Amino acid sequence: MALGAAVVGQFGQQFSRLVLSLYGSMGMGLMLVAMAFVTTQLWPTLGLIGGIGIFAAAIGIPMQTTIQEQTPPTMRGKVFGLQNNLVNIALSLPLVLASVAETFLGYRWSLEAWARW
Repeated sequence: MALGAAVVGQFGQQFSRLVLSLYGSMGMGLMLVAMAFVTTQLWPTLGLIGGIGIFAAAIGIPMQTTIQEQTPPTMRGKVFGLQNNLVNIALSLPLVLASVAETFLGYRWSLEAWARW
């Protein structure tokens, strides 16, 4: 994602935010579909994960810039604080779900279920 942010920062002004978001969404979708076909190969999967990060930057940076521009100065603390909370929840939710599954279903079943998913 850092590489994508550098590319968007360097060349992103040449494109509209709509075009960047469209290409980012299409690229991310393409990377996810490709990952479905290389489930047992490490290096192609790692490359596709890197591609997901690059395309995620093409979506996230224009979106964040728009939010910053459109937010009134009196509401910025509330909006960015809420945004930070949502990111923290999104990052910790899989850990919570895994621990709940382990508690109720057992360690072995949880690992096998996550590996199959």
